Order: sequence, then structure tokens, then C-alpha cells
Amino acid sequence: MTVYSAQSIIKGMLLADKPSELQAPVDTIVNKVYYRLYDYFAIRHYSLMLYLLLGIAFSFTPELFIFLTNLVKKADARRELRFLKRLIILNGSIKPVDFMEVLKILIARAKYYKSVLLDIEDKNKRNSVNTGEIYRDIYTSAKSLNEKLFFEKLDEANNYDFDQAVKNIAYEFNLERRELEREVRKRIDAIHVVGVTGFLLVILVMVIYLIQPWLSMYDLRQLGI
Repeated sequence: MTVYSAQSIIKGMLLADKPSELQAPVDTIVNKVYYRLYDYFAIRHYSLMLYLLLGIAFSFTPELFIFLTNLVKKADARRELRFLKRLIILNGSIKPVDFMEVLKILIARAKYYKSVLLDIEDKNKRNSVNTGEIYRDIYTSAKSLNEKLFFEKLDEANNYDFDQAVKNIAYEFNLERRELEREVRKRIDAIHVVGVTGFLLVILVMVIYLIQPWLSMYDLRQLGI
């Protein structure tokens, strides 16, 4: 239905119902009624799809929030592990070393691993618990390799040799630093390759652009091209 035909129908309905009682000219009222109806049906048409999309989006909001929260927690937990390792190195380098004193420092500065560290402290204080078995359940419930390696070093400091545990943690930091340096070098090399390739492409385009007028002066078919 065209705009004109729709307005004609509305005008016919108004003229059929006592046109003398109208408060404004017929054409003005026809335009107002037509555009009111047009906006009404346009809103109904688009709002249904809009509400559907909004409903779908809101249905995924809790999952998205949980996903982002878990990402933030995992990143914070990794940073906390690195910080706790540095505390072990710092306090383990001061002689004489008392594991329980170092453990208290870790507990005071920990957030995500505070409950586990408190459990280790509690079991160390009990005479009925074998300290060698304290970390068995922790290994199986570790959520990542970094967690498992951290508690392995803590186990080593608790039950075997604190100095060796400190050396092993320092060695892990050296490995991480070397791996980071290799990644940085790879990225720099990739950037150089992309830069050189782009530079060569620019030169090629400029050469083609410069020699194109000169080539157009010759009949290349004579050269078999």
C-alpha cells in the first residue's frame, strides 16, 4: 500500500464521520493520523526483534560475567604465585631459615592461596600428621602446572632442603625470563620481516608507477609481450 492510498483511506473515513466537527483541516488531520499509525507499526515491527536480541543477550550475561571473572581471578592467582615465590627467595636467603616463619609471611600476604597455606600451617603444628603427606592432596587438586610446581617447592622447603628449594625457584625464574626474551626476539623478528616486506612492496609499486608512462610509449606486442 502506497502513502497516497493509505492517506486516501484515512481521509475517506474522516469525511464519512461528520467532517464539520473536525478541529483542524482534513489534510492536516490525515497527515497526523497517518504518521502516528506509521510510527506505531514501525515501533511494533522493530521492537519485537529488538526485544528478542536483548533477551538473548541478557540470557548470556551471567555466563559472560562468570567467564570474565574467572579470567581475572586466574590472572591474579598467577601474579600471586610469582609474588609468593619471590617472598620465599627473599626470606629463604636470610639465615637461619625457619619454614614456619616463612609460611606465616606467605599467609599474611596471600589471598587466593591463603586457605591452602593455613591448612599446611595447621597440619605442620599437629604431631599426629606426617608432614610428608601434607602435600599429596594438594598435588592432585592443583588447577595448573604453576600451582603444582609452587607447592612442590614448598614441600621441598618443608620436608627436605630449604636452600635447594630456593635455588630451584630462582632457576624457574631464570627459565621464565629466558623464555620471555625468546618470545620478544621472535616478535621483533616478525615485525622486521613484515616491515621489510612492506618496504619492498612500496618500492615495487613506485617503480611500476614510474615506468608505466615509459612502457606505454612502446608497442609491447612487437616484443612478443
